[in-house]
Amino acid sequence: MIAETAAVRASTTRTTEDRSGATAALALVDEDASISRRAAAAELRARADLFKREAERLVKDYEDLIWDYPDDVEAKALLANRIWLNRRKGIQTTSRMSVEALLQQVLAVEPLHPAHHYRIHLWDSARPDNAVQSAAMCGPASPGIAHMWHMPVHIYSKLKRYNDAAWQQEASARVDHAHMIRTRLMPDQIHNFAHNNEWLVRNLIHVGRVQDALDLSRNLVSLPQHPRYNSWNKRGSYKYGRQRLMQTLTEYALWDELIKEAGSNYLPPTEDDSQQEEWLGWLAVAQFMTGDTKEGSRTLRSLQRRNLVLQTTVLDLEDKKADDADKKPDEKTKPDKKADDAEKADDTEKTGPTLDEVKRHITQLDQILARVRSAEAVKKKDLKTFKEQLPKGRLNPLIQAQWQAEIGQIDEGIKLAEKAVKDGPSQVRPLAMLVDLLWKKGKKDEAKKHFSTLQKTASTADLNTPMLAKLAPIAKAAGAKTDWRLPEPPKDDLGDRPPLNELGPFRWQPYQSPDWGAKAPDGKLVAGNEFDGKPRIIIFYLGFGCVHCIEQIHAFSPLYDEYKKAGIDVIAISTETVEQLKAGLENFGEEINIPLLSNGDKHIFKQFRCWDDFEDQPLHGTFLIDHRGKVRWQDISYEPFNNAKFLLKESQRLLALP
Repeated sequence: MIAETAAVRASTTRTTEDRSGATAALALVDEDASISRRAAAAELRARADLFKREAERLVKDYEDLIWDYPDDVEAKALLANRIWLNRRKGIQTTSRMSVEALLQQVLAVEPLHPAHHYRIHLWDSARPDNAVQSAAMCGPASPGIAHMWHMPVHIYSKLKRYNDAAWQQEASARVDHAHMIRTRLMPDQIHNFAHNNEWLVRNLIHVGRVQDALDLSRNLVSLPQHPRYNSWNKRGSYKYGRQRLMQTLTEYALWDELIKEAGSNYLPPTEDDSQQEEWLGWLAVAQFMTGDTKEGSRTLRSLQRRNLVLQTTVLDLEDKKADDADKKPDEKTKPDKKADDAEKADDTEKTGPTLDEVKRHITQLDQILARVRSAEAVKKKDLKTFKEQLPKGRLNPLIQAQWQAEIGQIDEGIKLAEKAVKDGPSQVRPLAMLVDLLWKKGKKDEAKKHFSTLQKTASTADLNTPMLAKLAPIAKAAGAKTDWRLPEPPKDDLGDRPPLNELGPFRWQPYQSPDWGAKAPDGKLVAGNEFDGKPRIIIFYLGFGCVHCIEQIHAFSPLYDEYKKAGIDVIAISTETVEQLKAGLENFGEEINIPLLSNGDKHIFKQFRCWDDFEDQPLHGTFLIDHRGKVRWQDISYEPFNNAKFLLKESQRLLALP
């Protein structure tokens, strides 16, 4: 490939000798880029073919093993899994039944084999009812693995058995909580933890457990954030929690609660423009829907100002684009040494959003503005504006149905609710909406008929939720009790479910900080309990001989006073002896604000698990411990945590939470 590239380059050079130097150079660069792309594509294809051949060979190897050892159920289970996983290598499973037959041989010998996991994956997208037995057996097959309790959710959700799905997700979360507390891990360090819990919120919404959905969403928001695995830019607990909190509040029209929540510890303003605008949009809707026209208009104007800024940015970028197009060819191609040097320094750095990015942002903001104007029109009974804005707002169908009914388009609202019931059977919200709208339309017999279905669907729903509370007159007319919910009939396909509290605690809880004692540079013993009653940051560093550790001290030391102002002490514990620490301070030549302590025998490092047992050596660690001695945040790694500003802000956020 290198020879081919060189030959093409030589040929290209010969054909451009009569061109100007700049034009020839550009043509050569373009040709090289094209060759590089073709070479990269060829390499990817070759690698994919290699992986495919290896995957096929592995299947044959498992088969040979089974021929020689026909009673080996583990080989059969691994073969079934490999046939399924080979889909990722481009090898399609031509017969699910053949894999099913293989798995049945395994489960006939070991009914609680973890291969139930594979069987769920085999059928969840094709025929989920085929794997109901595996859904019941999967968790008990490996009760200490949270993901095995999570897997049945794939089956129960596909079958619209949302209460059963919610039970499994809570079981999974409890096993994760027990494991995290036992091993001192932060929540988002666990694979699938955030996804399992956000999916649980969605299922709680389906069955009408609104308060549980709100509580779990807030809990997800309140969990420790970390730039590496849980922030707004990551698919972690914080992002999911905020999204599901907004979803629950808006879909159940909890407008008063949304206003109360806005700006709180759970729905604070965010630096992400798109999410801030989404938040402001729903806040404006809530203000209009609760009759606070003044505040709704104020919030709407703030969104309009944002739109004007974006429109101005588009004009500026279009002017720049036009100016670039008007430049003479030699001006465009003339080398710019400064620009070239800057690009080499950081070719990934962006100077600002592109024209297309700003236009997409405007499209999103226009949608939010249309949603707000639709809500304003509903409260003002302005049907003309409502009809104009509604198609642009792209509302959730049931929110749209409710708003249409409020403004007088009740027939259109009923049609939307009927479609939602058809699309989402076994969900409380569509049925409740349809019952309410049919009753308002005067179709009382039809409303009662759907209400009888709702009684069973809402077996675990919160009846004090406004959407359900307003159905009380319908329940009375139907001859139902005040608590009109009907329990689900017992099922005989769930297996033996253990009590949930035996699997682990309902919520993750920070663990208690170990007791410790270290020595100051003067040899005086400093006990950890001297810091009891107030928050503190403890940094575990490897000494003055570690360049990365000194970088961390440099990052935190200038913010020492800011941490103190926030009521947070900062201390650092070193692997050095007292003598080494004292000599390091004397030779360092700079003032260090942070008190440095010695732990020469490294026992405190081991107490806080800042230790690599395999390598038998210390690790870097940074901890936030609250006034009760609970570890609220931590980072343990082969490299130190240097983002002191982030940790200050995150510490303040965590310590402000209940």
